[in-house]
Amino acid sequence: MPLQSKAFAGDKALEACAVSDPAHVVPGATGPHVRKIQSALKIVDNAAIDAAEASAGRYGSRTADAVLAYKTRRGIINRAYQSTPDNIVGKMTIAALDADMASYEKRAAAPHTTCRFGCGVAAERSLGMAEAVGAAAWIPVPSGQARVRLPDARAWVVSATAWLTHVAALAAAQRALPGAGFRMNMAGIEDLPAVRAVRTHFRAHQAPNTLAFLNDLLGSYFTMQRVLGDPDTFFDDDWTTKDFAYAWPGGVTRPAGHRERRIHFCTPYLDKGPLFQTAVIVHECAHFVDRRIGHVASELPSPNGTPVGTKDWPSSTNYADMSWDQALTNAYSYAQFALHAFKGYDYRITPFDE
Repeated sequence: MPLQSKAFAGDKALEACAVSDPAHVVPGATGPHVRKIQSALKIVDNAAIDAAEASAGRYGSRTADAVLAYKTRRGIINRAYQSTPDNIVGKMTIAALDADMASYEKRAAAPHTTCRFGCGVAAERSLGMAEAVGAAAWIPVPSGQARVRLPDARAWVVSATAWLTHVAALAAAQRALPGAGFRMNMAGIEDLPAVRAVRTHFRAHQAPNTLAFLNDLLGSYFTMQRVLGDPDTFFDDDWTTKDFAYAWPGGVTRPAGHRERRIHFCTPYLDKGPLFQTAVIVHECAHFVDRRIGHVASELPSPNGTPVGTKDWPSSTNYADMSWDQALTNAYSYAQFALHAFKGYDYRITPFDE
């Protein structure tokens, strides 16, 4: 029978492992299929996988120890020739892992159900429950952890919206003056916190039509508020990648139920600090609400930042050197401006665990 979990189904190496002895996954193996096994062990057995092994997708000694511990707890032994478990992933082991992951995914897909894994909107409550009943292996769902950060993410976005609205009102008042042009004159108001923030992160003072530019930004943040108000529709999990999270640019416009109409949170997201997790949500929301928004530059290290070019969005521009139209399409700018507005000053998150 084909593997049933979303994490494993369709992976040729793991499907072969489930039916063929020569296809067993053994110490020394490398590849994406090993990384999926490592993720599953972490999720369903709270295994401590070595970071170097996980990053490389390498079946090293720590992964072998985790496999042995998993099999020992569940009594997975081939009685035909064994009396104790070994540290390889064969037919019986991959079947057990697949069943555990399928069960876990089913729990994760029921966000209104409080369970020992801390799924969905009940994540904070179920964590308290797990502590109260002495459950030793409380394991959060990535999207459930994102839900824990939702109040902060909403507060960031609301703060960003308020500051943009304030600056837009100033721009509109200027436009009403006789002889005023479309570009906002920042002279005399450049030290206002909101004005300084839109200059720093979006280069609003460079835009040829400042008010139209600010209204464009406001449209994105208003759509983010809608997304953050409906995590049941827009949040999902991906247990198989090394990303913190990802979203398709403009995915919010896809039809209901389409995979691209979800922001996916991944296992590495769980290990990060609260500020970083919140920034990830806002960053991915920026991609999600507008297909133009990709990557140009990271805000770190402060104050100049670093180019973040990709194949789809090539860039060699630092954060401090972006033009207004580059900043408009830079997801890092949206998260950093929102954090700036929320805190009231330009705060750059440095460690991932912050």
